[in-house]
Amino acid sequence: REAPETFSSDEGWGCAVRSMQMLLAQCLVSLHLGRDWRFDPGVDLAEGCAYRQIADLFLDTPAALLSIQRFVAKGAQLLGKRPPDWYGPVSSASVAAALMERPAARTLEDADNSEDCGASFWGSRALEACPSQRALHGVRCLCSTDGDIRADEVFEELRVAPRGLILLVGRRLGLHSPDPEHVEGIRRAFASVPQFQGFVGGTSTSAHYVVGTHGDDLLCLDPHLTQEALRVSEDVVAGDSGMHAEGIMLIREADLCATTCLGFALKSEADFRSLLGSSGGGVGGAPLSSLVEIRAPAS
Repeated sequence: REAPETFSSDEGWGCAVRSMQMLLAQCLVSLHLGRDWRFDPGVDLAEGCAYRQIADLFLDTPAALLSIQRFVAKGAQLLGKRPPDWYGPVSSASVAAALMERPAARTLEDADNSEDCGASFWGSRALEACPSQRALHGVRCLCSTDGDIRADEVFEELRVAPRGLILLVGRRLGLHSPDPEHVEGIRRAFASVPQFQGFVGGTSTSAHYVVGTHGDDLLCLDPHLTQEALRVSEDVVAGDSGMHAEGIMLIREADLCATTCLGFALKSEADFRSLLGSSGGGVGGAPLSSLVEIRAPAS
């Protein structure tokens, strides 16, 4: 099947990409502004502020590093997907990690030699050339597609990520729908694991960004309301509702599809050691024991 050369909308095929954008944005907010941050238009819409820098990454233009246009281009390169091919939580995570990949700079001084606007580990020279990408300076992204986290890899990434690491973990929670132990693990993760930023999941026909639980329901941000494109930073100020959901959507836990991508924001090695404790080594009653398996560092 030959896809059209151009699309004017991602309606009908872009929900997993939009959900992944929301997860990435939340991870960046946690790394730069903290979990207690609340949006204040009087502060956060000022030119040059951290929120504006994060929002600029997701503008609907190829110039924005994490735009849907960049997702589509990288998805075609990596996975052979072209609009209107549908992404899942794990495939969208793989593309996100690839978009944030950069040369293996080991220090901020090394990064000063880079002027690649597609890199996420930048120094001052590159930031002068690419000021709209400043929110990714010193941030790295690591993706596991099989639910298996290798601690050595995480520690290695954190050592060269002075602003923190986004950890994306693809996880199948059951055969068709999540097993009860995994549902309970999700509840405990939201309740007691501060590094956990929610997950991309949904039903068999649509993807959502899941941000919490309430009783037997999942609290979701829904990407299916088509909105006008935000092409320049000033559009974020003029129509800020485009960056915020008007309300929360509820999905019954029983209707959740088994395929998910979990998101974590790690500010430091200490943060990851805390996450290691939450995993319980994959056994016992630790909050993440039923969701992920973290392989201990080699002795």
